Amino acid sequence: MKILLIVTGDTGLQYHRQLTPHMVMARECGDEVRVLPSFDAVSDLELQYFDIVHFIRHISLQGKTKEIVDRCHANDCKVVFDIDDNYNLNSDHGMFVEKALVNKCIQFKKEKGIQLNEHEAKQIPFGQYVSNVKEAIQYADLVTTTTDFLRTFIGKGIVIPNCIDTTEEQWQTKAKPSDKIRFGWIGGLWHEKDLQLMESSISYVYSDKSLKDYQFVLGGFNVEPQIKEKIIEFQRNNPAYMYGNNPCYRARVNEIENRTQYLRYESIITDGYRMLSTGYRIHLNNYIQQDENSTESYKRVWGKSINQYATIYDDIDISLVPLRNSQFNSCKSELKLVEAGTKKKAVIASNCLPYSSFPDDTIIKIDNDKKGWYKAMKRILNNPNMIVDYSNKLHEFVVEHYNIVKWSKFRHDLYMSL
Repeated sequence: MKILLIVTGDTGLQYHRQLTPHMVMARECGDEVRVLPSFDAVSDLELQYFDIVHFIRHISLQGKTKEIVDRCHANDCKVVFDIDDNYNLNSDHGMFVEKALVNKCIQFKKEKGIQLNEHEAKQIPFGQYVSNVKEAIQYADLVTTTTDFLRTFIGKGIVIPNCIDTTEEQWQTKAKPSDKIRFGWIGGLWHEKDLQLMESSISYVYSDKSLKDYQFVLGGFNVEPQIKEKIIEFQRNNPAYMYGNNPCYRARVNEIENRTQYLRYESIITDGYRMLSTGYRIHLNNYIQQDENSTESYKRVWGKSINQYATIYDDIDISLVPLRNSQFNSCKSELKLVEAGTKKKAVIASNCLPYSSFPDDTIIKIDNDKKGWYKAMKRILNNPNMIVDYSNKLHEFVVEHYNIVKWSKFRHDLYMSL
């Protein structure tokens, strides 16, 4: 079977839902897989070579979904569409706010006859994006997704969960030694409200003098040097009063501030930096991108490329996975638990979908109350053997239910049935 992947980025989305599973399919089932960054340049002659064309998140952002699907069918290709997230963002989600501000700026410029920049010219109204996704779900020959809840939400599809290719070196278990018990949060943008669920509990841990030999780790830190100074400089050179109610000014300020999200994460995890020594605060403010051996109660671990990011788990013992309970978040996958289980890490997670479906002996589940996370972390600090017990149980569960070879063969058979 010959498969063409339309891979439009190099994020975890493409890594987990396109590249990794299909490369394992090629290895285990003998399928031929090719990758292109865009469908636009694919000729009819090239299409005739393939059996499957695979898209993710959308097929077209220009309202050409049916046209593309019809063209694939005319050249005897089947279309597979994968969706891994709720396409309806909450109105308070940072990405929704960002898109809304940019679209207001675009409307303002069009009304004033001001030329759009390259980034603005590529933007589409959020409602149009949702329509494009719904059309992809409607017209694709096969829709795949990550969880039963998301399948129910979109109304169709076959569930193929996120799995890990353990033959990759980054997924080998190589924990770095430490004389501390390390609680770590690892993640990307738009999770400030999730982290805030732990804010009080982290403060309680720092304040509890009976608790010793622990460390909080922020994994995936990504802030460019002197970002605070750049924000101040922008605001000084572009005072709001010069623009009045110009929405483009507000969009630009929001864009710059979003680049400081990890600083806000860090403030939560360090309880406002109050437990750190002056010398270590100065060190952190220098934004030196290197692995470090911090002896303090906090450690910053910088973000890594998609082919190395799993090594961040080597700096932690317990993965903290807070998540607000909402319909949007319920559509997320259990990937964080699969990653931690693969790396043999214990997990404390919010007791809501998608994590609440895991057996009680595999993870520590927390109702998102003010002291829940504190009580769980205190239990572990007072009973360190819990780390081994939970990490082993989770690892066994993940190996049994999230075996990438098994699921890649399932995917192969599913494609062949088309």
